[in-house]
Formats: sequence, C-alpha cells, structure tokens
Amino acid sequence: MVKTFKFRPLEDSGRFFIGIDVGMTGAVSVINAKGELMSCCRMPVCKYGKRTEINITDFSRLFKIKGKVMSVIVEEVYAFGMGRTSAFSFGKNQGMILGVVQTLRLPTKRITPQEWQKVMLAGLPRKDKTKESANKKAIYLFPELEDILDVKANQGIADASLMAEYGRLMYSRGSRGFLK
Repeated sequence: MVKTFKFRPLEDSGRFFIGIDVGMTGAVSVINAKGELMSCCRMPVCKYGKRTEINITDFSRLFKIKGKVMSVIVEEVYAFGMGRTSAFSFGKNQGMILGVVQTLRLPTKRITPQEWQKVMLAGLPRKDKTKESANKKAIYLFPELEDILDVKANQGIADASLMAEYGRLMYSRGSRGFLK
C-alpha cells in the first residue's frame, strides 16, 4: 500500500485536477479548483521478480475521488540517453499509467516537462537548478509540502503538484486542450 499525504477531504464533490510525474520515483498530486492541495503520494511500486514496476492496482485506487476530475495532467517524457532495457521499462510504465487513466475515462492532457516548467518556474533558475526551483515553487504554492519535500525521494511530489496547478491554470484560461 502506498503512503498518501491527505490535506483536505476528497469527499467534498468538487472539481479536481491531477498531476502525474511518471516514472518509478514519480508521484501523483490532486488539487481542487481553488488551487488547494488535496492529497499527494509517491508513485506506488512493487517488486516483480528482480525488477521494480509501477503497482497498477494501487495506482488505479488513487482515482477513487468523489467529485469531477477536470483534467489529468501526465508528464510526457522521452527515454533519450537510456539503455534499451531502461527505455523499454520506462515506456511500459508510462503506457500502463495512460492505460489506467484512459480506461477510467478521465480527461487527459499530456505535457512535456518544458511546457509546464516554462509557466510554473518562470523567473526561477533552471537547468541544473530545476529540481531546487520546483521544490521552492511547490512549497510557495503549497506550504503543507515543506516537511514532505525535505525527503529527496519525494521530489516527484513537487513536480506532480506543479503539473496539477499548471493544468488548473490552463483550464481556467480556456487554453487549448483544457477547454471547459
């Protein structure tokens, strides 16, 4: 079972935006239409033989939300620079994530890291400082993450939370792919 950090009840039947940082060290974050962080967790994983894979059963349970999911923002990352086995594994995990989200018929928007970082990290240092900047911005927007992001393994939570907020902002602006 995956440890989920819950900040507000998900049963208020509101509108929600979900950010997913794909990958084994990724995360899932849920925010409401007001931009309040509702819950977040690291990507649920399990051992399958010698390999570690995304636990699809636990992952699919994360979407039991009473309310309307307005958009699921999934980071679209390419496997450049990886070996064949790693690239295959990464692509398989990304495909399983998209399969669950689309099977649940949730409105999905795939975005590149550059796309969401351009908006969410505007004015902050990038390149080798991107992770630090993402943590700072996530804590600024969601102060309840401060202690959680002290743990390096929780870095994906900062990214997933910022992606969810990016989706909420684009939806509220009526941007292409986020139409109301």
